[in-house]
Amino acid sequence: MTEEATERLVKLYLESKGFFVRTNERIKVDDNKYPEIDIIAVRIKKDSEDNLPDKIIGEVKSWSLNLIHFPEEYCDEKHKRHKGKFKVFFEYRNKAEDVIKQKYGDGFKFIIFSRKLSNKNNEQIKIKLKQLDIEFIPLEEVAKDIVSYSKKRGYSNDPELQVLRLLDSAR
Repeated sequence: MTEEATERLVKLYLESKGFFVRTNERIKVDDNKYPEIDIIAVRIKKDSEDNLPDKIIGEVKSWSLNLIHFPEEYCDEKHKRHKGKFKVFFEYRNKAEDVIKQKYGDGFKFIIFSRKLSNKNNEQIKIKLKQLDIEFIPLEEVAKDIVSYSKKRGYSNDPELQVLRLLDSAR
């Protein structure tokens, strides 16, 4: 499958931190069930001083995480379209961990990359993420970090890096 724009940004972010990144990998969790993992990343350069784990299973969404995205939460009919967006993280987590361990080794950390959390349910969402042993990184932080990286690195022929640098300098 093709990378979505936000997946591309997260990939650039992780690559700038020394990771080898695979995107949109389907895994078999059951007969006829092949959910997709947005990001599988393994750090190949160990000299970074960020707080990222060296192995990441990432889910990337262009919208804000909310309570309705958690499996135990009931939601209005109008919000049901959001349910099931994190099947690898919730519904198939144990099986996904087994498949990843067999294919890439163990020690992977689950991280959700999405727009920053709304103020309304911020603390409740953080508690749920901690209970589920899932980290959260806002896309706004990802974009800022990529801009900083592109300024240090200088010219790049990468179109996303160029656009981010130009947008930042236009502010």
